[in-house]
This record gives sequence, structure tokens and C-alpha cells, in this order.
Amino acid sequence: MLIAGPAHAARITTNDVEGITVITIEGDIQAGDDDAFSKVIAGRNKVIVNLHSQGGQTFVAINIGKMIRARGFATIVAEGSVCLSACAMI
Repeated sequence: MLIAGPAHAARITTNDVEGITVITIEGDIQAGDDDAFSKVIAGRNKVIVNLHSQGGQTFVAINIGKMIRARGFATIVAEGSVCLSACAMI
């Protein structure tokens, strides 16, 4: 018998470096992460989004990706990180 454990939302953190904000999305992408991301990007213009995720909920990832493209933000997957499954939709 399989028992599903609770889903844990991605951890979204920011780090300001020389006038550029690096937003890191780390962990499983779950419901509400798009809302959290929207709040984090409010008022920010120069942003690089650093991705490190095994995936998660596809529609949430697509919503985050739409926000990134609409604002002209860059995305990266740093050496040693992964961006799999739904993360690739960002």
C-alpha cells in the first residue's frame, strides 16, 4: 500500500547582487507557488530566476513561466542544479 505524504511547496528566495535580483525556485512546484512568485517579483525589474527543481504541478510552472516572459526576466539552471519535468515549463 502506498501512502502519499504532504506536498511541499517550492522554496522561493531572493538575493540582490549589484542591482540584479536573483530569485531561486528550489524544490517541488506546487499549488500556490505561482501566487508566491508573483508577490516576490512585485516591483522588481532586473531579475534572473535560478531554477533547481525535480518538477511538480505543470499548470503552476506554466503560470510562473508566463510571468517571467511577460517581464523579460532571464532564467538559469546553475551547475549542479536540475530542472526536470514541470520545471522545464518555466
